[in-house]
Amino acid sequence: EAFETGGALDPLQTLPMNALDKWIGLRQPLVATMPVEIILTSTDPDDLTLGQARTLAQADMLWHTPDVPASIVARVRTDAPRMICDALPDNARSGVFIRMAKAR
Repeated sequence: EAFETGGALDPLQTLPMNALDKWIGLRQPLVATMPVEIILTSTDPDDLTLGQARTLAQADMLWHTPDVPASIVARVRTDAPRMICDALPDNARSGVFIRMAKAR
């Protein structure tokens, strides 16, 4: 978030020399308040939205149903634990849950 537009370290802005030191001193740990659910409509990882791809790349934990393709699971941050399950666990506090959309 620091490198996003308007962020404390936005690379497209002119920043003071102490911007990094100031950001490190003010930085708070990120605390997710709830897990994110992604419902896939395609098995092709190229069909992920930019937001979905970004969410997967930043996930600290992944739960997914057995029918989610390995090619999509591979988009998750490499150090994030993965768990196959049919539903998001009740005690989940952060992370991402991926499932396929139900056929109509």
